[in-house]
Amino acid sequence: MKIQSVTGLSLLCFLALLLLSGCPDLMSTSWGRWAKRDPGKLIPAPDANNVSDLVDAARGDKEFARELLGKIKDEVKGKRGEEKAALQGAGISSAAAASGLDMDLISNASKLISAASNAGEGSTEANAALDAMDVIYQGMKDTDLTSIANDLVEILDDESTFSSDYHNSATGSKTTTDDITVSIMVLFIAEAQENGYGNVNEYVDDFKTRKDGGTLLSEKEEKAIFLAGLIRNQDGIGSLLGGLGL
Repeated sequence: MKIQSVTGLSLLCFLALLLLSGCPDLMSTSWGRWAKRDPGKLIPAPDANNVSDLVDAARGDKEFARELLGKIKDEVKGKRGEEKAALQGAGISSAAAASGLDMDLISNASKLISAASNAGEGSTEANAALDAMDVIYQGMKDTDLTSIANDLVEILDDESTFSSDYHNSATGSKTTTDDITVSIMVLFIAEAQENGYGNVNEYVDDFKTRKDGGTLLSEKEEKAIFLAGLIRNQDGIGSLLGGLGL
């Protein structure tokens, strides 16, 4: 896969703008609320027929979402076509819900909006964005984002399946732009955590050095950039993505 260049700072601003395009769907089915009492035992094996309802039930419940993510990882193996695409989309949604990261991003939205409007290197707005992202990063240090990100990497093993079927309503996928945005952040933060970066600035500086030097990116970084490419044509963000070369 050809990896397109993108700066760490620009990507942070890009993610902030995407997040503000809508609010996460917090609806749950009645049977889903019942299953939440013991998700590890009561969540059925996800398939193309039930995975949409399972995703609904997982929203707003990190424990349920984490269990569902693991089950999707097991079930997606060997699947093909629309069924696999539906499970991959559900995996993205489950990873976002399991991380608890969406609320952190929303709470820091004001700083990130300002940065997105004037993201010049070294500007006050750019520094505010990095500071805001570092607050999020420090707050996630005691969370298990690495295992969530690793599961998501496995689920997205065949990128062509999900990219070709992503907009196909036959998949029954309820994967939102917000889900994809948060999952991108999960992948990047997990990568930074796993490699012991003390703060966001350290990671962004190293990411840019590796990118500019032509060094291969990690699997998590590759999947994050792949996900960013999926939402390039969403209403209202095409010009921004074009400016970033994504």
